[in-house]
Amino acid sequence: MAADEESVYSSANDNSDPDRDERTNAILQESSDAFDNLRSRVLAYQTERRNKESKSCAAHVKAMIEATERRKDIEARMANLVIKMNVTTQELEEMMMKGYFGREEDMRKNKDQKTT
Repeated sequence: MAADEESVYSSANDNSDPDRDERTNAILQESSDAFDNLRSRVLAYQTERRNKESKSCAAHVKAMIEATERRKDIEARMANLVIKMNVTTQELEEMMMKGYFGREEDMRKNKDQKTT
């Protein structure tokens, strides 16, 4: 390469291309804008992801609460059924005992009549 030939590469002090600074600034601005756009998209994605996770967690908690309420309702109904069944069983037992004691009394009377 001869000293009198113009270099293909321009130096920082070379003012032969006045549009170079403008192009460089434009490229820097484009890359800055692209980076800001990417950053905002990532932030939006993360926010959307957190919102979906929160909604999913809230739905699971709601389902658990509803299941617990249903279980409590079923337990209360079962307790009422057991109480009713117990009362009915006691009534039936009392009726059977009355019948038993009535037969026992009838047998005593028959026995007493036969002996007299």
